[in-house]
Amino acid sequence: MDLKGVLTEAAEDDLALWELATEARSELPNGTLEEVRNRVLDFVGPLLSGHLLVAGQLSADPPGKFVPWELTPDEALARVEGFMRNIHREPRLGDNFYFVATALGRRWAGFLA
Repeated sequence: MDLKGVLTEAAEDDLALWELATEARSELPNGTLEEVRNRVLDFVGPLLSGHLLVAGQLSADPPGKFVPWELTPDEALARVEGFMRNIHREPRLGDNFYFVATALGRRWAGFLA
């Protein structure tokens, strides 16, 4: 996965978990579900713990507003991992797991551009 692309996308709009899974699948076309999941988690984990991304979901009212989870980075990563393990498939459009860049993440995106 491309750090610059991910941070730029998350700085401009919310970045969906399914988008990361799709990118991981393109890198691992013959990979198992577990390998794709681990690729996503290995990529997003340091971005969460480094405070470059924050995890959350889109609200129903008002529709589409990003609402960050009130969790530590480790707790957020554990929630994403638990979801990915429990669905027994790759994330897809409609799964309400999103990431946005923090102020630090936006600065990094600008630096990497």
